[in-house]
Amino acid sequence: MSNVLRICIWGIVALLLAAVLVTGLFAHDGFADFGLGELFSSFSSLTSYRYDGAEEYTSGGASLPAGAFVNAVEVSWVAGNVNIRFTDANQITFSETAKRGLDKDEQLHYRVKDGKLFIQFCSSQWKPFTNMPGKTLELTIPRSMSLTGLRVETVSADVNAGGAEVLLDALSIETVSGQITFEGFSGRRLDAESVSGRLAITGAFVEITAHSVSGGMALRLYDMPRRLDAETVSGNVRLTLPENSGFTVKFSSISGRLRCPSADMPRGTAVYGDGSGQIGIETVSGGATIEMDASLDRVGIPAGYIPEIPPAPPEIPPVPPEMEPVPPVPSSGRNF
Repeated sequence: MSNVLRICIWGIVALLLAAVLVTGLFAHDGFADFGLGELFSSFSSLTSYRYDGAEEYTSGGASLPAGAFVNAVEVSWVAGNVNIRFTDANQITFSETAKRGLDKDEQLHYRVKDGKLFIQFCSSQWKPFTNMPGKTLELTIPRSMSLTGLRVETVSADVNAGGAEVLLDALSIETVSGQITFEGFSGRRLDAESVSGRLAITGAFVEITAHSVSGGMALRLYDMPRRLDAETVSGNVRLTLPENSGFTVKFSSISGRLRCPSADMPRGTAVYGDGSGQIGIETVSGGATIEMDASLDRVGIPAGYIPEIPPAPPEIPPVPPEMEPVPPVPSSGRNF
């Protein structure tokens, strides 16, 4: 199966899954402004919000003490907004606001387990999403905190994250229709997926994978990644790279077009500079643009910067159980 055909098939699958995912959610107050609540209201009883370990979660916002061990954060939010800021504060804080009062089940729920902070949109429940308002999550993380990972998943909620040059091992973003904006993030890996929401990310990553159906993606990168793979059906891809970057781009499309400093073509391979960075872009009808910007070579995240993540400690073999003492062998009385 060709890559383009695979994109088409998965694009259709993604749209069907997105329809199932958002069905019923539009029936509640938070989505009334979209005018789709009446259309989906008859299906609202089919939906619920479930996650594992619900009994370990606490409702409502909180401030985690400075001594709390947290090295990763995962946010799952349905509707409204998610604002993430990195500041000089010495503790993680998170809170939410809504247009009306929230009962306990409607409040955010959180837990810390194995060094990871989980924040959920509401309680884990079988009952359908009805009259659930869209909510705004405010999450503040100390700039000094060393995060191995940050993962954000939304349905229609918009996400805005930034406020500092943030170094982490992996950044993962998934949305159906939310508008996603991340600024100043650097790490080994970026994974981003969207159905119709727009992805706008500024930072530096060693490896980047981005997928979209109809949502556009705009990546402004302080450094040329070793590998970048982007796939869309009809969404456009725009990459902005430091002026001194070199790359080899392979572009595959049915009706889209690639425009970059060294080529203007419907498909094929183009080389710019030393060709060191590897870029793969596949679309059905979406176009791709690669442009160079000297202003990205600035102090903050220097060109050529690759985050050094400490290696995992060597695995310590298990200590064998203490052996039972071996009874002495009776002497035969002979000397050897």
